[in-house]
Amino acid sequence: MKAVSETAQIETKPGDAELVESFRRGRMAAYEELFDRYSARIYGYIRRLTSDTALAEDFTQEVFLRAFRELRRLPGPINFAAWAYRVATNLCHDHFRRMARREAAGPPPSPASEDAERELLRREQAARLEATLSRLPLDYRTALLLKYVEGLSYRQIGAVLLLSEGAVTSLLYRARAEMRRLWDKERSLES
Repeated sequence: MKAVSETAQIETKPGDAELVESFRRGRMAAYEELFDRYSARIYGYIRRLTSDTALAEDFTQEVFLRAFRELRRLPGPINFAAWAYRVATNLCHDHFRRMARREAAGPPPSPASEDAERELLRREQAARLEATLSRLPLDYRTALLLKYVEGLSYRQIGAVLLLSEGAVTSLLYRARAEMRRLWDKERSLES
């Protein structure tokens, strides 16, 4: 009989901080691992926030392009997940601000293109919950998605939104209350 190996080799995955440091030292496989870990989550977060799959694809690429360019230059240890969600959140918020300025400054879109866009949004927002979520103010929607879809802790959400844990607690309380109010209103309209 052959002897059993003296030590069982257990493969452990490096943490995000280790991967960032490894990437800073020039190891591309570390960057690829970060991409593999977070690209689908970042994409889903952006898609739910914007209700636009093409925009979510573009912004997800932008998040990881920025990671590639900036991670080597940022000082000290980095919480990659919080950093990536912060970049994604900023991209979305900037997009919504630009859209609001365009609507205020420019002529309204043609009715035909507006109807086609609404139909596309209706198909993407088939679930009633997602439709209700999309009616929330952006800061509420952002907080709820980070907590309940992305599974971030209050501390991590605070890092993404640049808020204290107490402020995150308050924001989530208000967001849940507004979500409940909109949900109940929608239900009463259906009756």
